[in-house]
Amino acid sequence: MKYIPAFLDVSWHRTTFILPLFGLCTLLATTDTLALAISTALIVFLCSICSTMLFSSLQRIVGYHSSTAVFLTCAATLIAAIEMLMHAYCYDIYKRLGLFLPLTVTLPLLLARSELQLNTMPLHLNLLRAVKMGFGYSLAAIVLGAGRELVSHGSLFSDAQQLWGVWAETIELNFFNPEMGFTLAELAPGSFIALGIGVAIYNWLQLKWHTHKAAKP
Repeated sequence: MKYIPAFLDVSWHRTTFILPLFGLCTLLATTDTLALAISTALIVFLCSICSTMLFSSLQRIVGYHSSTAVFLTCAATLIAAIEMLMHAYCYDIYKRLGLFLPLTVTLPLLLARSELQLNTMPLHLNLLRAVKMGFGYSLAAIVLGAGRELVSHGSLFSDAQQLWGVWAETIELNFFNPEMGFTLAELAPGSFIALGIGVAIYNWLQLKWHTHKAAKP
């Protein structure tokens, strides 16, 4: 029993090893098409702001040491509420995400909790950090979703009509015959390959940028 507090401290207060797991699960599983990637990115972005506002306010009320149970309860309530709202008003997206919807909502909750544990900044600064994190995730998801759909189907927004309604039929773009696409790109192994290529390109651009800055007099 003496190891339980230490386990809770590692799993809840120090979520360093949990965040990449949730991030990869949602990022790779919900970016096979651009429309689904945008939908997921929007959910993460809005949840990041809402969870930061909620947790930041609660931390000021309940304090640091007695906050774990309160935060767990609020996180579970928020996840259930978002699932019910999605089921009621965005059923097609809810059905498409399936099991990954609660994982998608849990990611910004863990991010918000981790950030609040590391700093005690004012609410507006915490919200600014949440916006930056949400924007970073959204950018990665959109780029990954666009690349995978383009390579696998030769199109963009191919399933937007199913997720967003009839109006989205007009925004579909087709570049080549879907039969010429690379099917691996839309499968799970292809998501890891696409992510690896994206990380490699990002690191290369970052290295070029630092080299360019260092070369300036």
